[in-house]
Amino acid sequence: MTEPRRIDTQGLKALAHPLRVKILDLVSDLGEATATVLAERLGESSGATSYHLRQLGQHGFIEEVPDRGTARERWWRVPKSGWETPARVVGDLPAAAAGIITHSMVEGHAERLQQMLDAVGDLPAPWSGAVGWRRGYTELTADEMHRMRDEVYAVLDRYRNREPHPGSHRVSIEFIGFPIGVPVADDE
Repeated sequence: MTEPRRIDTQGLKALAHPLRVKILDLVSDLGEATATVLAERLGESSGATSYHLRQLGQHGFIEEVPDRGTARERWWRVPKSGWETPARVVGDLPAAAAGIITHSMVEGHAERLQQMLDAVGDLPAPWSGAVGWRRGYTELTADEMHRMRDEVYAVLDRYRNREPHPGSHRVSIEFIGFPIGVPVADDE
């Protein structure tokens, strides 16, 4: 099993451009894409999308697809291992940069979630019955939350690191666990 690529503060700064967040989301959704495909979908020039793809690639968010494309047509994908950024990395950014990045990412995720929820009614029965959205609350220590996060990641990794079965379709799965309010110092 391949560990996710760790994105550091410098890498996260690469997401300060809203178009890069949109490109990253679209490459994730499509599985693989070229600058031309992205330009058409986003109403941008292929020169702009090509530049931003290279920047995302330089910081490990995406990678070139091996054995596909030419010198003029480069295909990109999110690494199978995925990527992750510890929340503390966002806290290490200057406030202005953190605000731009988090706002852009949250806005993009909200937009995508709304599109997905709007489309649930159009899905065939097996898929509409499989879609789920759960929100729940519990009380955890920081250590328990860390263990729960690792357990959820292990389940996601188990499915991500297998060969797709016939009838498989690309699926977006997101997980976030966050303390409500400011935890007391004893929880650290």
